Amino acid sequence: MVSTSNRSESMKAAWDARRSQAAEVAAWTEHPTCLCGCGAELKKAKSPASQSNFKAGHDAVLKATALKRPNEVPEIARTMRHRLGFLKTRPELMKAFTATGVRRQRRSPGAV
Repeated sequence: MVSTSNRSESMKAAWDARRSQAAEVAAWTEHPTCLCGCGAELKKAKSPASQSNFKAGHDAVLKATALKRPNEVPEIARTMRHRLGFLKTRPELMKAFTATGVRRQRRSPGAV
């Protein structure tokens, strides 16, 4: 009988989460909607790299939501935070785009 360690269980959970996020992004790419949460459909680009993320001016709506009501940031915006350029210039908004229910425990430097 093979016992699984806590580390292998946590790695399995991490990869399951990564796969589900990749599936979410792929579904969004097929039918893109505005990331601010308004639900407006976006014109599909020929390549995923050139796909727009927002209707005109709606990036400001998402920034305001992240500042005033961080728990109301749409889940798809959290999943696709790597595509949001304003997080590089406004790192204080990153807290609103990280996973809320899961908090990582910090390991002590001597822990194995």
